[in-house]
Amino acid sequence: MTVVCIEDNEANVRVLEATLAMFGVRRSLVARTGPQGWSWQGTHQPHVVLLDLHLPDLSGEELVRKLAADPQTAGMPIIVITAVIPPIER
Repeated sequence: MTVVCIEDNEANVRVLEATLAMFGVRRSLVARTGPQGWSWQGTHQPHVVLLDLHLPDLSGEELVRKLAADPQTAGMPIIVITAVIPPIER
């Protein structure tokens, strides 16, 4: 299985890689920017994408829209990850 992690925070990358290794994932690729992660989809054809919503150069929401609109990646599972918890409306 190939997993692409699109994450810019080094501490989060280490946690993701350790977690994936615990589940036996041998091939994880880390993209530090949204455009790099986008370009890797065609090159590496991952089975799943782990995507940080808060990237410095491209929002995670925009990247999800781009992946969903591309026929090559439209069915690819995307797991959104973030360390930022939005406020709860009451």
